[in-house]
Amino acid sequence: MTPTLVRHHTYADSSAPVDPGTRARDWAAIQERVLAPLHEAVFDRLEVGAGTRMLSLGCGSGLALLAAASRGARVTGVDTDRERLALARERLGSAGRAEDSGTWAEGSGGRARDTEPA
Repeated sequence: MTPTLVRHHTYADSSAPVDPGTRARDWAAIQERVLAPLHEAVFDRLEVGAGTRMLSLGCGSGLALLAAASRGARVTGVDTDRERLALARERLGSAGRAEDSGTWAEGSGGRARDTEPA
């Protein structure tokens, strides 16, 4: 599992507004600690690799996509939350996988608008 740090924010006022991007990153860090071992075990069992294509509806911060792409899979992520979708795109890019392995779409309800490949 990749070690991550959860940022601890100190606010004088507990009702202070929080940047949605910061909130998405914090949630991703918590989620990664819990779900990364599960994704790895499932992807081992399913033999996810270079011949795999993965569609993640509600991809969130892209943890499952990152795990699949790191094994050589081509991934597509769809999410209604712009902040989490941006984080997924960024995470895949920083892992050196965005140039040839990711496609992203933002959707709400029943239709998704295609975006440029990540």
